[in-house]
Amino acid sequence: MKKLLFIVLALLMAQVAFPQQSPKKKKTTKKTYSKGRKGRSPKEVFAQTKTGLRYKHYVKKQGKKAQLNDIVVMQYIMKVRAGGRDSILRNTFKEPMPFAVKVMPPTYKGSIEEGFMLLAKGDSAAFLVKADSLFKGNFPDFIDKASDVRFDIRVLDITTEQAYTEARQKEMEAQVATQKVKDDALIVEYLQKNNITNYKKTASGLYYVIAQEGAGEILTTGTKVSVHYSGKLLDGTKFDASYDRGEPLSFGYNKGQMIKGFDEGVGFLKKGGKATLFIPSHLGYGSRAAGTIPPFSVLVFDIELVEAVSEQAEAAQNAAQMAKEEAQILDYLKKNNITNYQKTGSGLYYTVQQEGNGEALTTGKKVYVHYLGRLLDGTKFDSSYDRGTPLDFNYNIGQMIKGFDEGVGFLKKGGKATLFIPSFLGYGDKATGSIPPNSVLLFDIELVNVE
Repeated sequence: MKKLLFIVLALLMAQVAFPQQSPKKKKTTKKTYSKGRKGRSPKEVFAQTKTGLRYKHYVKKQGKKAQLNDIVVMQYIMKVRAGGRDSILRNTFKEPMPFAVKVMPPTYKGSIEEGFMLLAKGDSAAFLVKADSLFKGNFPDFIDKASDVRFDIRVLDITTEQAYTEARQKEMEAQVATQKVKDDALIVEYLQKNNITNYKKTASGLYYVIAQEGAGEILTTGTKVSVHYSGKLLDGTKFDASYDRGEPLSFGYNKGQMIKGFDEGVGFLKKGGKATLFIPSHLGYGSRAAGTIPPFSVLVFDIELVEAVSEQAEAAQNAAQMAKEEAQILDYLKKNNITNYQKTGSGLYYTVQQEGNGEALTTGKKVYVHYLGRLLDGTKFDSSYDRGTPLDFNYNIGQMIKGFDEGVGFLKKGGKATLFIPSFLGYGDKATGSIPPNSVLLFDIELVNVE
C-alpha cells in the first residue's frame, strides 16, 4: 500500500494531470440558467462564508464536522479554467489510494482549509477558491488568473491523527506480509529458470549467491566501504550501475545509509569479494517508486567490495590527511610571506584585507559574494569575476562548503579576505570538476552585498 502522507494544502496541487474531459456534475434541484450558449445549461448556486469561501453541499450528513488537527480521508477532483476551458489538475478517484489531509488553520480568507471544517463523514461538496489566493505568487502560466479553482470532494472518513496512523500501520503490515510471500515466489521462480542452485537465504528474506568471498577482515558496523554494483529488475531492466560511472559507491556499512537488503548483502563479503543479491521489496524500496524502479519491485544486484576501511583506520587516515594539508597551507603562507593570517578552531586559515562596514552577518542572511578560486599551485578552477555576477546564497545554512561559509562570516558589506580551506572543510576526498580529491582550496572573496 502506498504510504499516505499528511500534507498541507499546497500539496493538493501535486501529480498534475489533464484528462480529456471533466467529471459530470450531479444534478441539483436548485438551478439557474446561463445565457449566450446553444441550448440551456445549468448554472450552480453556491453559498458563501463570511471570509468569501463559496461552497455547495450535494450530500450533507448530520455527523460531527472535522476539527483542527483531524485527518480527513477523501476523494477529490481539482480543476480550474485554463485557456477558456476546464482543466483537471488532479483526480484522486483515479489514484490507487484515497487522499488524506490534516486539517490546519486557514492560511488566507476563503481558503480550502476552512472548507474542510464544513464537512462531516459521508458528505459530498464543491468549493470554489480564488486561484490567485491559492497559488500565491507561483501562478502557473496556463491558468486564467481571474478564475476559481474548484474542489469536488467526497469525504470517506474523519478521524484523529493517532487513529489514522495506527490504522494505516496495520494495513501496511498486512500488505507487507502478503507482498513478502509474492516476492519470495518470484525470486524462487527466477532462480529455477536461470538454473541458480548455489543460493542462500537469510532470515530477513534476502537471497544471495557468493561468487568470490574476498580476503581480509569481516566488516563491522561503521566500516567505510566502496562498492561497485549493477542493479536490474527481475525482467532484466537495468536501473543503475556504478560501473557505468567508473566510480564505486562509498558509504558506512550497516549505518542505515543504504536499503536494508543491499547493506545486509555487502556484509557477506570481504575486500575483493563479489556476490549477487536478490532483494525482495520489503528490503528494498517497498511501496515507493524510486526513479525507474516501480513500487514493490524485487531488485537484483551484482556487487563487488572494492575497498573496506574500519572506523579506526579511517580516523587515522583523516588525521594524517589533516596534518598533511595544514603543513601545505603553512608552507604556502611562509613562501608568500603572509604573516597576518589567523586560524579558526575548525582548521580554516584566513587573512582579512578589508573588514567592511555595517552589521555582522547572521544565519540566513542573503549574501552576494565575488570570488576567485585557486589551488595552492595557482591553478584557477572558478571565478565569479569572470562571469561578471557575484554568487548569492543564504549564509550559514549549509548551502556552501563549510570553509567558504565560515570565511564569509568574518566580513561585513564591502569586506575582502583570502581563505585557505583544507579539504575536510571543502570537497573532501571526492573530485569536483577540475578540483582533485583532498585539495586545499584558496579563495579570494569580496562581500558585495547583504540582504
